[in-house]
Amino acid sequence: MARSLPVCDRHTAIIWALVLIGLAPALYLHLIHAINYDIAWLAIAAERLLQGGSMLRDAYEPNPPLSIIFMMPPVLLSWITPLPLYICTTLYSTIIIFGSTLLCHALLRRLDFLDRHDVNIFCAAYLCAMIVFPSIDYGERDHLVLAGVMPFMLWQIAFTFKRPLPPRLTSAILIVGPLFVLLKPHFGLLPTLLLLHRTIIQRRLFSIIRDPDFIALAVGVVIYITVTLLFFNDYVTQILPAVLSIYIGMRETGLFELTAFYA
Repeated sequence: MARSLPVCDRHTAIIWALVLIGLAPALYLHLIHAINYDIAWLAIAAERLLQGGSMLRDAYEPNPPLSIIFMMPPVLLSWITPLPLYICTTLYSTIIIFGSTLLCHALLRRLDFLDRHDVNIFCAAYLCAMIVFPSIDYGERDHLVLAGVMPFMLWQIAFTFKRPLPPRLTSAILIVGPLFVLLKPHFGLLPTLLLLHRTIIQRRLFSIIRDPDFIALAVGVVIYITVTLLFFNDYVTQILPAVLSIYIGMRETGLFELTAFYA
């Protein structure tokens, strides 16, 4: 005779089943609708680079190369499956969002001041917000950065208040988090603010550089710069100077402020 689940586990399973059923129409719409133009271009650029092209000739992109590298997995998926590229990009984004939710859930359920219901409510609300609210911007870089940064920031808060977490979970979050931060580096302000928060409440300044999250971010930056210099030299020597000259010109004419206002 099969052993039944405890009542609390049955309730949790029912809640998550209802959440997934409720999200099914939104996921279906994301799959059948056209993807965001920014994601479409980055996927095309990634495909060209995988076919042997270069950023300067075939995939001219003002953003650093990680924006293109990040879209290589769905391109490879479209090559090894009969699925079209636009569906692969949507599946890729969905996998990232569900992975982010699982990391958040795994972290939060180990915090002693939250009960099972608190964790489930937070993660269900987070998953719904990440899938429903983006609309046509589903899978856009800002959307994916948030998915990667959220578990990283939750880890930072747990570490600040000295909550014990499993080493494997910590390793996974500290590897994934900086990767997503580097996708749009200005999002690094969020982890930086949490580092400053830690220096204030723990009353320590220079020793913060020995903390795992600071080391992970620093190592990520060094690796990214090294990879860019070695494999994307045309971006450093030709694309980046051109982009900087355009932005400097925009600032001199006031267009930079106008662009920032509408961005």
